[in-house]
Amino acid sequence: MKTLLDFAIDRDALTRRDTSNLTNEDPAMLSHLFFVMPVTLIVGNVAILDSGQLPLINIAFDSLYTVRSLPRLKLERMILPPGGGLEFRLEGADATVVNLHNNATGQSPYLELLQAWENFSYRVRRFLLDEFPELVQHPQLGEWFLSEAVSDESGRADF
Repeated sequence: MKTLLDFAIDRDALTRRDTSNLTNEDPAMLSHLFFVMPVTLIVGNVAILDSGQLPLINIAFDSLYTVRSLPRLKLERMILPPGGGLEFRLEGADATVVNLHNNATGQSPYLELLQAWENFSYRVRRFLLDEFPELVQHPQLGEWFLSEAVSDESGRADF
């Protein structure tokens, strides 16, 4: 297993914020402040993120968009709360990921990284929908919760 992106379920994180009206919650709030749980990212057998508390929707939605943009942009940076970040570089068929806080650096085939991120995104959507089925009614994020988009072998996806 060279590349892995996973989260640990933290039941307390599901109740840290008021979840009684998720369908009307600001999407930025949902993406950055809700559902903060331990996330692990291993790239090329290097621990880039090691169970840091990160917002699941931000990693599953915003970061997936960043990874999918690599074939076109070749270099992307993404800020992670609180005060961290990741840098993604595409060099040929390989992706390099750098933790900007501690400089941990890993490399793997781009398609392996993309597949790990897409699988993570899928698992996050399924988990959150199991816990909060009303999220499909959210005006901005509901469609994403229902999406099943995955990339083809070229790394392209409709989303």
